[in-house]
Amino acid sequence: GNGDVEADDEYWAIPPAVSVGDYVFLDNNADGVQDGGDDGIEGVTLTLTGPDGGPVTDVFGNPVAPTVTDTDGLYSFDDLPALPAGESYTVTVTDPAGFTPTTAGVGTPDLDSSTGTATSGDLVNDGDRDPTLDFGYVVAPVSVGDYVFLDTNADGVQDGGDVGIEGVTLT
Repeated sequence: GNGDVEADDEYWAIPPAVSVGDYVFLDNNADGVQDGGDDGIEGVTLTLTGPDGGPVTDVFGNPVAPTVTDTDGLYSFDDLPALPAGESYTVTVTDPAGFTPTTAGVGTPDLDSSTGTATSGDLVNDGDRDPTLDFGYVVAPVSVGDYVFLDTNADGVQDGGDVGIEGVTLT
């Protein structure tokens, strides 16, 4: 010998790897479909679970941690083990503060939105990717208003003796 070490093909073989992910977006026109007027939402946390609902270990033996969307609202879980046909991965989104989910299931799987969780299709071959696990949001509605009252003792505070005033128009 010259000191060369032969690699054992089975030892060095990496199992087939697949990926899931795609997009978390602000549905500016609230139609439930990704279109040109929509923007990505940065900083949204997503968690991956396996077919059994438990945590996933990637093809390198590392636990798959939650991920966060980038500045364009994109995310991806990569280097996942391929699955037998009929099994799937599930992505769960943590709803971003100040937003509520848009209408789910409108349009094609590539352009629709899911609410809460999204489940992958078959990912059986090396390099397979499911980019349809998208989540759309609209700005959460807010409301203002309360009470118009006659301040009978003129102290600027609603007291037990103050009564509501009917018919006042507010803008």
